[in-house]
Amino acid sequence: MSNSWGGFERPDDSRDKGVTPQALPVEELETISIFDTQRDRQVRIGTSLSPSLRTKFIAFLHANSEVFAWSYDDMPDISPDVICHKLSISPSFKPIRQKRRSYDIEQYEAMKIEVDKLQAISFIRESLANVPRLYESKQGMSKG
Repeated sequence: MSNSWGGFERPDDSRDKGVTPQALPVEELETISIFDTQRDRQVRIGTSLSPSLRTKFIAFLHANSEVFAWSYDDMPDISPDVICHKLSISPSFKPIRQKRRSYDIEQYEAMKIEVDKLQAISFIRESLANVPRLYESKQGMSKG
């Protein structure tokens, strides 16, 4: 579907074709636990592996299970040099207060618990870098 675009033909845009269907595995998958003590920590592997390769692969996953992060507590010492998210906000723009969203009590409690967990292990921290500064009132001050 090409459209006229200022006298030129606009190239087709793949975003116009709708949602891309989710990719599916090329084979059936088998769920295995890689921790003997925590059965809920599972991975999925292909079922077309030969029995000897399957055994070796599962042994490899067991031997390297410490590289899997199942919760925030499993990765407390990630250096900000590896990954760090920040908002690049231009100081020339005036901050705009967003409309307060309303949630029910259960949602507020769930959000507070999650934020507290992340702060407790120093996974996130509050930054006051972009908070507007309050200035003293100039009332009563004489003009110089």
